[in-house]
Amino acid sequence: MQPNSLPICFSGECGCLVAPELRRIHEASTSAEALRPDLTLLVSRIFDCLKVLVQRQTIPSPEALGIALGAVFDLCMSLLYAERCTHTQWLYCPQEPIASFYPYMRSCPRCGRTDDLPTVAHKPASDSIGRYASLCLAAILAELCQRTRTGWNVRLLASGRGEIDMILFNAEHAVLCELKASPLTAFPICVFMRNLSPQR
Repeated sequence: MQPNSLPICFSGECGCLVAPELRRIHEASTSAEALRPDLTLLVSRIFDCLKVLVQRQTIPSPEALGIALGAVFDLCMSLLYAERCTHTQWLYCPQEPIASFYPYMRSCPRCGRTDDLPTVAHKPASDSIGRYASLCLAAILAELCQRTRTGWNVRLLASGRGEIDMILFNAEHAVLCELKASPLTAFPICVFMRNLSPQR
């Protein structure tokens, strides 16, 4: 990032009352790539695929692209959820093909069964969901800004700073963002199994 790409409230050239606090916020911020290079690489590869789908008109409109970007967010969130997977409290579903699920809701994601379920849902705590959402949105927005060459930058406040989770800025403007987002769906982890019961 070039120094002249900063708005004056971040660069120290502004004498307004809030400028020192805005500079501190900017100095405390970091990119999604610095926090999770694996996630930003994944988002970049997905954008490569989206570009091809738009060129082929498989994604025919801005509305369809918006839906696709929402699905990218849900996929990234599900992958971050999956990092918390443990070897305990999986849900066994005897329907064919036999499978075990690591669900985030208290029902079988395949058959809807609710009896004999683990007592603990695997949905992350709300503060974890907030961190995941911030990371995913920052990675997606940063990739979008880079590809559209609008001059906007996206930075996260990893430690949390009051109500400010993210900052967006270009050479003239700064936007302080509080994020409230969660996925529309979280894909459960599924492992297909062999029937180990003895044949009669």
